[in-house]
This record gives sequence, structure tokens and C-alpha cells, in this order.
Amino acid sequence: MPRMQGDEYRTLYRLWFRDSVGKRHELGLVKIGYADLIRGQWPLTAGHFTSLGPDHDRRLYWFSVGQNDSYYDNIRGLGPGLRAEILDGLCDVAYDEETLDQALLWDVTHSSLLHAITLQTVQVQFRRIAWGGQRFTDYDFSFVAPPDPSNDDASVPWRLSFAVQPHSTPPTNVHVLIGRNGVGKTTLLGDLTQAVVSPDRRGISAGRIEWSRAAPGTFVNVVSVAFSAFDPAQERTDPDETEEVDAGLRGWDPLNVPGGGRGPTRGLRPSVAYRYVGLAKVDELGRPTGERKSYEDLSKEFSKSVAEVLATGRLNQWIAALDRLGSDPHFYHSPIHSFARHLRERGAFQAEDEVTADSLYSSLSSGHAIVLLTITRLVETVAEASLVLLDEPEAHLHPPLLASFIRAISDLLTDRNGVAVIATHSPVVLQEVPRSCVWKIGRWDRGGGPVRPEIETYGENVGVLTHEVFGLEVAHSGFQAEIERAVTECGSYEEVLNRFGGQLGAEAKGLVRILLAYRDRG
Repeated sequence: MPRMQGDEYRTLYRLWFRDSVGKRHELGLVKIGYADLIRGQWPLTAGHFTSLGPDHDRRLYWFSVGQNDSYYDNIRGLGPGLRAEILDGLCDVAYDEETLDQALLWDVTHSSLLHAITLQTVQVQFRRIAWGGQRFTDYDFSFVAPPDPSNDDASVPWRLSFAVQPHSTPPTNVHVLIGRNGVGKTTLLGDLTQAVVSPDRRGISAGRIEWSRAAPGTFVNVVSVAFSAFDPAQERTDPDETEEVDAGLRGWDPLNVPGGGRGPTRGLRPSVAYRYVGLAKVDELGRPTGERKSYEDLSKEFSKSVAEVLATGRLNQWIAALDRLGSDPHFYHSPIHSFARHLRERGAFQAEDEVTADSLYSSLSSGHAIVLLTITRLVETVAEASLVLLDEPEAHLHPPLLASFIRAISDLLTDRNGVAVIATHSPVVLQEVPRSCVWKIGRWDRGGGPVRPEIETYGENVGVLTHEVFGLEVAHSGFQAEIERAVTECGSYEEVLNRFGGQLGAEAKGLVRILLAYRDRG
């Protein structure tokens, strides 16, 4: 298998198992290493193995870890006996905690085996499946926002609850904060990021996460997506603080560690990683530079992300996401689909593929390019217990592509068992989620705490949703004001249509119906 970008070790293998009747089962991608492994060398040659070494010393010498949850789920599907035998023979660090402790002493573990996954994913999700548990779990948590000083009763903070049931219909893994401009949606996303990644930064409270007793849990990483020209999201999390927490895992320099390939032995603990997808430039430590990425920067980021997706065995999920976006004619006819399938057939990302990826990305409009980069980075970075935060995705997308984008994200989160929270003022986003996943946000100083919509939102008419969310603001602006005046003065739906000479679009007609219903209800 090819090496991943930024990984100088050759530890990646594809694993098959041959059962007692000779049938071969593909289990997935696994990384295998051993103590003192030299960069650039293969720890094993391709072949047939029953274990990685003699029983008496292999736990002190060998270690391995699968590269995604489906690897462990495939092994679990072979039955409890074979599951234990295979994982024990591979010295799997998710299966055996002592093996993990030994593996964490060595550079190869930090630089290669954990290159594309987090330690917390190994210790929580992978370990659960390795011991026979289910791949998917429920989520039930609340975000208690910090009190706003402009609120007359600042002792009562906002509380927003979020519940996810895997494979529910409609899906419940995408949640929406909706409200007009200036009500604090972006601030809420920033506070939510801070509460998960580093809640006690400099003693400033950003709120807190509370998990229910029925579904206790934690997040392994936060992926923040924002392409606004006035994006404050990157500034909300201090990378110095994040790196300090993460230093035992990724932020240390193995070249400067005494004792050859040994890594840090103290202070290791699971932490919540932070990933940013957007226009702000960051340095190698994730700190904002104050500059904006150029189109060339975004193109290179896309190419690098595609290489990671391929190397980590996530190409099929990427192709599925592209197929979902194919409802947009431009995406449907784009050569990106044939490029992705070409990569799947070849199984490796080569130098000419980087040129092709750059060329394909540069040929797209800004909106399509942002969608493609975002979904590719999400396929690359999202794992179980990932929290994905998106700020106003409608800024660059027309409604059909926006709806397809939300569905693609939901599909990915269903497969990875993650959660997304989207801040928006677009009713098109509301159409894609049920009422139980929507919070209407108002201003503190107007008594506008978060509330659920009064109507069901999934698949509802855009005009109805617009009035439900914005209420009098809609009625007092643009054509809505004219329609409200006509509804007040006319007796029936037909009279309103006649007032405008029948020249009302579908959204306007929907607004007429909802206003008449409100009026007749008294």
C-alpha cells in the first residue's frame, strides 16, 4: 500500500482472512509497526501470517491498529472466537490496552499509526467494536451557553439539546440554528467549539457540554467549516491551547526526542482535536496568520486531501458523497467523478494525479469549488464522535446544491456516527431536517431565547418555513408586506390572487395560505 502524505513510515497494509473452507474475506486497512522501526522500511513483507511474532515477546515488540471503524466491524462479523484470535495475533492496540501503552512509547505510533486517526477514537470507538460492541451509538447532549450580559436575567443561560438516533428516518444527525442576521448564531458556534475543545481556556467560560445519563459520551474532534469573508470561527479557538493539550500526541518533534525513536512517555491523554476548513491561512501549528488563502492554496489543499482520502481507505465514501452532489448538473457532468473512479481502480495517488486534481479544482466555479473542498475534507477528517460546525453554507450555494450538500453531509455522518450543527438563515436547510433538530434563535435583549419551530420542518414549503422562522420581519419586508396587506383586505385565497392578477409565484402563494390560516385561527 502507498504511504500517506506526511508519513515517512511504510506501515499501511490491506488485510484479508481465509476461513476454514478457503473463502477469503477482505477486512480492510491496518497499520503495523514494531519498536525501533526505521523510517522507510516495511515491517512485514506481503504474505500469509497467523500472528506477528512469538507469544513470549510480540506484545513488547509488535503493534497494529485498523484505520477505520469498518475494519473492526468486519472482524467482529466473523464471530467472537475469530475476532479475539485475529486481534490478539495482530497485537491490536484497540483490543489490548497494555499493547497500546507499549506502542505509545515509540515514534512510529505517533507519526504513522495515529497519523490519520486520533488516540481517543482508538480508545473509545475502536475498542468498543474490538470487544464485540456495536458500531453505532446514540447521542444525547446539551450545550449550556454562557449567560449574555445584555440579558436582564443573565443568571438563566441558554440550553440547547441535541439528540441523534443512528439510521433514523428522517436522519437526526444534522442540527440547525436558524435566525436572522445579528442574533448570535456564529457566536454560538464559536462558544460551542470552545466548550468542546478547551472549555477552561484562560478562565473564560464559553459554556459547557452536558451528556445525558442514558447516552454518556464525548467528542474526539471538532471540524469547523466557514468560508465567509468575515469568518471569526478560526479565531475562536486558540491553537496554542489546543497544541498544548495535543502535544503528547502530535505536537512533539520526534527528531529532537532523546533515545532514538522513543516518543513522550508522560502526560499522554486523549484530547479533542480541532480541524478548520475555510479561507483563513494557518501555520504548521494551526495558528491563524491573518492572511486569506488564494485559489491556488485551496487547490493544493484539495489535492492533498484527496490523497489522504485514498490512503486511508475512504475513497468509496468520497465517491458516494460526489454521487449525492451529482443532482447538480454541473457536478453531474464534471470529470471529478471519472477521476475518483480512476483512483479507485489504480489504488494509489501518483504525481500526475496531483496535477489532475489541481486542474479539475481550478476549473470549477467558486461555489462548486467550496462544496467540493468541504465535502472532501469532511470525508478525510470526520470520525465517530466528530462534531462538525458549519456557518452559513448557503452563502455560496444555490438552493438545489445546498440541499444536496446537506444530504451528503448527513450521509457521511450516518456512516461515521458523527453530529453536525449548522448556523443558517436559509429555510432550504430547514427542509432537510425534522423539527426536533431545529432551534430558532432570537436576541437576548428581546427575550428571544432558543425555541423549537411550531410546525414540522422536514419537507415543508419554503414560504411556510420562512414565515415560521422570521414571522413579522417577513411580513414587513419586500413582497411579503404587500401580500400581508392583501390578506388583511381580502376575504379569500382567490381574492388575494385576483388582487395580484394571478401573478404570484409558488412561495408567494404558500405565504398567502399560511397568513390566511393564521388570520382565520384568530
